[in-house]
Amino acid sequence: MPGLDALCAPVDAFAVGAMGHLHALGKRIPQDVQVVTRYDGIRARTAQPPLTAVNLHLERVAALAVELLFAHLSGDRGQHAVAGPAPELVMRASSAIDQTD
Repeated sequence: MPGLDALCAPVDAFAVGAMGHLHALGKRIPQDVQVVTRYDGIRARTAQPPLTAVNLHLERVAALAVELLFAHLSGDRGQHAVAGPAPELVMRASSAIDQTD
């Protein structure tokens, strides 16, 4: 993996697997390779080092979708879409480079 200095995995489980492989190759995270994920799940929060992730607020998005579905099932079809909360970047150690290293 010459030239690889960062990796974004779509799922936290994939990112944890990638970190394991990077460690096996002797790479340090984040000093040699920064690793981030698009899903802020339990693996992202408990990985070593913890993974920088995007919190998509999936529980709230799911609740809004179910509310809209129930409205449609009950005959209220006035609303076709709902806006969910904005994604939030959660910075963690997997992408934090110490500039003195």
